[in-house]
Amino acid sequence: MKGYKELSSREIAINAIIKIKKGMHIQHAVDIALQNVQKKQDKALITELVYGYFRLRERLYFILRSRIRGQFKKLPKKFLICMNLAVYEILYLDRIPDYASVNFYVEYIKKRISPGLTSLANGVLRTVCRKKEDFLSHEFYIENTESNEKFYSIYYSMPLFLVKTLIFQYGDKDAEIFLKKSICKPFIGIRINKKNESSKEIINLLNKNNRVKQKINNRLYALEDSSEIDIEYSEKHGILSRKSFESQKILIDLDCYEWDIPIWDMCAGFGGKTTFLLEEDKYPVWASDIDIKRVLGLKKELFRLKLNDIPIFVTDCSKLSPLKKSPSTILIDTPCSGLGVICRRPDLKLRIDDIFFKNIVKLQKELLNRAIKIVRRYGKIVYITCTWNREENEWLVQKIIEENRDVKLSIEKEVRIDFASELREFFYGALLVKK
Repeated sequence: MKGYKELSSREIAINAIIKIKKGMHIQHAVDIALQNVQKKQDKALITELVYGYFRLRERLYFILRSRIRGQFKKLPKKFLICMNLAVYEILYLDRIPDYASVNFYVEYIKKRISPGLTSLANGVLRTVCRKKEDFLSHEFYIENTESNEKFYSIYYSMPLFLVKTLIFQYGDKDAEIFLKKSICKPFIGIRINKKNESSKEIINLLNKNNRVKQKINNRLYALEDSSEIDIEYSEKHGILSRKSFESQKILIDLDCYEWDIPIWDMCAGFGGKTTFLLEEDKYPVWASDIDIKRVLGLKKELFRLKLNDIPIFVTDCSKLSPLKKSPSTILIDTPCSGLGVICRRPDLKLRIDDIFFKNIVKLQKELLNRAIKIVRRYGKIVYITCTWNREENEWLVQKIIEENRDVKLSIEKEVRIDFASELREFFYGALLVKK
């Protein structure tokens, strides 16, 4: 990233971060931020700054607190955002000269926030430049935290209660493996639309690309880098879809090719799993979601990929069923805490608390119980989450089975969280049969 000197890029990143802190989804905020940016290097810097800020937010704040101390809580929030970004650049973006980072943020604070904070900003940032090696070492954080859990929380920028939950559920070793991966960039996931005649050319390019980390059947690819492929062009023309590799692989792991039809995708969202099934010639598939914007987005996806129209409707599946006929398979890609995809959604760390957990588990339970009543006898219920939280995964599934003994549910297949996976994203899945 050497040589980035566009002041507007940093300003755009600051504004995007403010929007995310107010509740906007991180990718949506970045997409808006990049709309009028032309240069690839500027787009890359904005994306790097926004995602880097949220991946390492607690670590960055910890560094600032160690230098500012007493007056920290009284400082303007925008000032702290600027200082965090400056520290991030100095410590983790080697191609940007330290002086360029210091000069920009000090001047920005002087003109846009408060001239009275200029000397403080300048002094702190120059100290970070001088003591860079200290702030990059584990020892600084270990020496200044009172427990192993607190160290994990600060260094890996994860709320303390989530660190404690993770250790309780998986143990210290697996917890640290996950935490290390949670602050890394995710791999680029690509799903090839094999129905598109132009897909063969992209497949040939991908199969020659030594940046492919994993692939399945010339269909799913996980890439470290996509510079050799024009993803935007291929996506626009329906040749491929940008989808998390693991979010699609979980369908294969749960034997999607063997699911009986009709299939109802109960919480379809924008259709990542619905369109996967349709590209595999699984018909009929019905799709629904509680959010009309997602339903409309799914319809656009069908048009983009040139897939057959299917019944798509808006409904709250936890409360009622609009179906006259019972489906043979119900897919519940359930709303969840998203803790398995923190590397892709680092802003989630701002939003999750105990109340959120209780509400989301309640909703998941309602969806499962509704599916049990609706699916036909000997039908299948496919339950998927993108979280490591066992209260949303195997513990919930086991509780549902115990509470519905009269239905005689059985687990035909289960995909559990494996932190040894190289792809930094973790999904849970269970294939239930109603006997």
